[in-house]
This record gives sequence, structure tokens and C-alpha cells, in this order.
Amino acid sequence: MAGEHYARITIQAALSHDDKLRGTQTISVSFRLAGQLHTFYRGADPGQFVVPDPNDGLGEGYVLATVKNVLALLRTRLGFQGLPYVVSEPREVGTVDETIFVFGSPRTLPVPLVEFDVTATDYGLRYNLDFSSYHTTGWTIAENRPNVSPIGATAVVTHATVFGRADGAITVTGTGEAAPGSAIYLFDWDDGAKGATRTKLRAGLYGCTVTYSTGASTRLVVEVKQDPELVVQVSNTPNSITLAVSGGVAPYAILWADGETTASRTNLPEGTYAYLVTDAHGATVAGEVVLSFNSRYWFAGNPVTLSLDAGPAYRLDPSTKPGLGFVCQVWVERGYLSGTFEPIGQELEQPADALGRTTFEVQELLAPFVAPLLPAVGQAAVQRQDGAFCRFFLRYFERTAAGDGAVTTVNTNYLLHGGLGYVEAAQGTWFRTYQPAQLPFLTWEPTTKKVLPDQPEYLFFMVPRPNVAAFRYRARLAWANGSTTEVVLAERPDVLRYEVFCLPAGPAQLDIPAREAAAGQLVVSYTLDVLDEAGAPLSEVRTYVLDRRPCPVRRYFLYANSLGGWNTLVCRGRAARELAIKTSASENARPAGYDPLRGDYTISRRTGQPVLKCYTGARSAAQLAADTDFMLSERVLLLEAGRYLAGQVKDRTFTPYDEDETRRVVQFDFELPRERYHTPHLS
Repeated sequence: MAGEHYARITIQAALSHDDKLRGTQTISVSFRLAGQLHTFYRGADPGQFVVPDPNDGLGEGYVLATVKNVLALLRTRLGFQGLPYVVSEPREVGTVDETIFVFGSPRTLPVPLVEFDVTATDYGLRYNLDFSSYHTTGWTIAENRPNVSPIGATAVVTHATVFGRADGAITVTGTGEAAPGSAIYLFDWDDGAKGATRTKLRAGLYGCTVTYSTGASTRLVVEVKQDPELVVQVSNTPNSITLAVSGGVAPYAILWADGETTASRTNLPEGTYAYLVTDAHGATVAGEVVLSFNSRYWFAGNPVTLSLDAGPAYRLDPSTKPGLGFVCQVWVERGYLSGTFEPIGQELEQPADALGRTTFEVQELLAPFVAPLLPAVGQAAVQRQDGAFCRFFLRYFERTAAGDGAVTTVNTNYLLHGGLGYVEAAQGTWFRTYQPAQLPFLTWEPTTKKVLPDQPEYLFFMVPRPNVAAFRYRARLAWANGSTTEVVLAERPDVLRYEVFCLPAGPAQLDIPAREAAAGQLVVSYTLDVLDEAGAPLSEVRTYVLDRRPCPVRRYFLYANSLGGWNTLVCRGRAARELAIKTSASENARPAGYDPLRGDYTISRRTGQPVLKCYTGARSAAQLAADTDFMLSERVLLLEAGRYLAGQVKDRTFTPYDEDETRRVVQFDFELPRERYHTPHLS
């Protein structure tokens, strides 16, 4: 509060030196206190005040003594009647000149000027003061300040309803003592508005200074509240949607575009599902969820990104979202088709750029959840490659200084082991044109390949289209007599888009020797492809030509290719196995009695690094280019005596393109695990 004060009167006394004048001066003094007149008289009787003679030799002066005598009577009266006033001590504040005549001659003398205050200790008009004296020559009112009472203010608030809506109101009323009908209040708001009533207000704090016509003022801050923001969090799996509603004012009404009113929906087909959530005050949140069993897929070896944009409204007025940033969560299904997704890693938070955009890159979080799944030796069954792919989804929301926004879930995606070269990954050609048009198996090898009768081969097939419930794995056998036979090798029901399957493709795995024995003739070549239930192609066609030439020396290497599948590399040339020996030893001391049979050194460790020097034999130009995948593979295994042996291809310069046909051969060193103890192959 400001401007209020108690009533106060300041009296000044200046009594004359002239005996005759002083004798008629200050016959009585009167104070109006609490509406009543209190008079004190001059005299020598008890209850009266004395005016001393200037010539009495008083050290404090006759004027000051006179005032003290009056104030002593006043204080007694105040204490006796309990009146709410205090009286100050008198104080000399200067002098005034007075001219008197002594024996007929004028003489100028200084007259002391004494001042004192009487101040109310309660507010109220009745406590205003007044003063008078009989013969007022020596007593004057220096200041008479009426009582100014403090004022108050009350506010009636109509809070805003829906979050962000400007429908709040405030009416402020001033309170304080005033004559009926005379109260005049001014209302000054912090934002420059005037008047007691404000309407169309958003939630927030509103300060108002209320000033009374007396100058007294007070300030109050009024809060206009609002409903919490209505927030709808969407969670979905490939065939279900759940809306979690919070904020606003319950109860909530949920209405889907198809008329459903439940928050959770299951067993849904693919499609777009629009919803409208309304709370009890009419706040609404509308949105839609696109259910795609397999919305898209990513290769784990390339960036997995989520680009977010606050929208054009933010770019027009960034102040609507102060401190804008985005938060992203990554959820992974650890057990395929379990329907249980778990968050991995910490929430990722990034600030928005000047245009309200950002891009999250989550490849590093997701890549550990897929790996190449090695086929069993001689695998002859169609097998889904759980572990070579997984499902995940992303959740994100905006974060501002005002709090977090609504959560959005990006539809379930598939992550496949493998990756594309930098340029092709950046341009997206595989996804836009190549894969939809070619329907390739997951390999870069030529579509026609020569194979030995016992050569293991595998094709990795990804279901390329939605609404494929099953597929057929088909072979066409070309016989030596020129005829062909179509064989359905396997049928796989209950498949989903982007699932990856390992299909056996080698002659022995397809039971071609038994088919030849039954037909009494040899298979020259065969083709393999995948069809849907209606017979429409789901894959390219691969051709395998049987090479029946004698091949006494052959070795098969299986390697994980860059697209997440496994290829077979055949080495027909003679190989050499080397063993690079490495010894750790310490020199022996030779004290007296030293055993000479111990030699000069004690060997603590002796190991051998087996290295197989291999030659593939002649390669076609197309096959040689595809062998780049072998040289770059992070996992290569040697198939030997019916089992896999782990190892790695040693670094060396590789020539994938050479126009000299005589040099189209791959030469490499295959480094097997280091040995400490020699043990031959045991069957």
C-alpha cells in the first residue's frame, strides 16, 4: 500500500516579550480530538497552564516552557480518556523579530519559535484534528494534515476454461473509508489497460494498482487460471491403437471417424484411423494414426533418421514456443511378434534450428539388435531369419519452456541387417525404384551362377509388398532332354511384409540328385523364384547352371553380404596352408649345477597362425565385381569336413575390374584362429 497516513497537526508558538500583550495573549488553547473540543486555560490553579515571564531567567526560554506546560495538560487528558493520539516533544525551530517600546523607544527583540505535533494513531475521519486559542496572536497552525486511510482491493476472477482460450475475466473493487458516494478509484493495469473490469483474458498473472482520490493506493496481482492442456498420447503396434488421454477436464469423449468410441482398438486392418477427443469443457484434440503393418524398413548399416518440423505457424511467430526442442524415444521389440516393445537407451533431446526443425539419427542405438543369422550346414528348409531383422518404432514430442507437448508415435518399422553404399543410401534409389522394380533377393551376385553338385547356396528373400499372406518357393528344372519341370519347393503361410527368409538354393539342398535318379536323366540348370498365392511374382528369377566338370580341389566359403544375406564363394584352385609361428621365451640363467638339457631359453608360449592361401579360379566379369562383397565382408567362414571354421580375409589390394580375361581370378589369404596346440580334425 502507498499514500495513506494518520491525521496530524503541527502547532507553532511565538509569545510576545511585551508584558501587556503577553498578559492578554493565550487565555486558552483548544484541541479538537476524536470529534470533541478539549480546552485548556491559563492560570495558576491545578489543571491550568502557566505562561512564565521572559525575565524569570528560565534556561530553556519562556516560550518553550509555556508550550511544555500546555502539552503536559494535553498528555494527561489523552491518557485519562484513552484517546488515540501521540504528542511530540516541543522543538525550537528558529526565531521571529518583535518590535516593542521601552520607555517610549522602539526596540527589536527575537522571539523564540517553538513547534510540536499531535498525531493520531488510528485511521478514521473522526480522528482528524483542529486547534484554536483565545487570543491567537502567538499560536498558529503550521500544518493540518487530515487522515488518509489505507485502501484495499478485492478481485472477482472468472478463470479461463480451455487451455489457451481467452475467455477469462477480472473485476477489481476498491475498499476503504470514505463518505457515502464519494469514493473515486482509479485502476491501472501493468499491461497498460485501465478500468476495474477486464475480459477476454488468457491464463496468466495480471497486476493492477488501485488508487483512491486521497492518493492512497494498493497493488494486487490476480491469477487467471485455465484447464490443463488436453494431451493425447498415441501408442500403436502393427494392428492396434491405444489413446491415453490426460489433462483437460474429465470425463473425456472419444470419437473415431468410423463411429467407435473406445480408447483402445485391436485387430485392426491397415489404414488411416482419425480420432477426436473432447473434454468436459469442450477442449478438443484431433489426430490420425496410419496403421501399416510394415510402414517401411531401414538397413542397420545406414543412418536411421526421424525428421521433425514445428510447422509454418512456428516460423511465423517463434515466441509461441519459447526454447523449442524435440525429444525422441526408441522402442524395440526384442522378441519378434511378441508385441512387447521396450525403450532402449536414453531419451534423445535436440534443440530446434531457426526454422523449427531437427533430425534425429538413431542408427547406433538400433544396430546392435540385428546380426547376420548363419544358415545351418546344408540347411534344406525355408527358415525365417529372426534376429537378422527386428521391429521398432519411434516416439517424439516437442519440449518448450512451458513444458512437454503431446506424444506422437511413428508407425512400426523394420530394421534389416546390412547396408547400402554411401551414395546409393543418400540418393535412396534402392527404395524408390530398384527394389520395387527388380524385386531382388538380398545379394549382389549375378542372376546366373555356375554351381557344383554339392555346392551349398542360399537365397535371402524379403516379403516386398503388403497384403501378402503367404508365398510359394518355386523351381523350374531344365533337363538334359530339353524338357522342364516346375516344382513347388515350399509354401510359407502367415507372412508379413519385410520379413526375411532364408531359402535353400544349392543342388543337394533342393534334392536334385534324387530327382535325377527318379527321372533317369540329369538336370542341366534350374531357376528359382517366389510367388504370392495368386501366382504373381514376389522376387526376381535366379538361374543356376550345374557344372559337372571334374573338380578334385574345391573349397566353399560362406560370407555375410552387405544386404544381410549369405553368399557362397568357391575356390577351385589349389591352396597352400601356412603356419606363422610366434614364440614368447625368456633366457635361462646358468647357475652352478645348471641342467644343460634345458637349453638357452625357456619357452612360455608358442603359437601358430594358420593362413590358407586360396585361388578361386576363373571368374566372369560380373562375378568378379560381385566378389567385392566377399572382400569387404566382416564375417567369413570356411566350410570344411561338414563344419564351419571361423576366420578372416587378410587385408590386401583387390581388383574387381580387369579387362584382361586371363587375370579374372580372386586370390586371398584366409587367416584361421591362432593355434597353441595342434589337433587334427577328429570325426
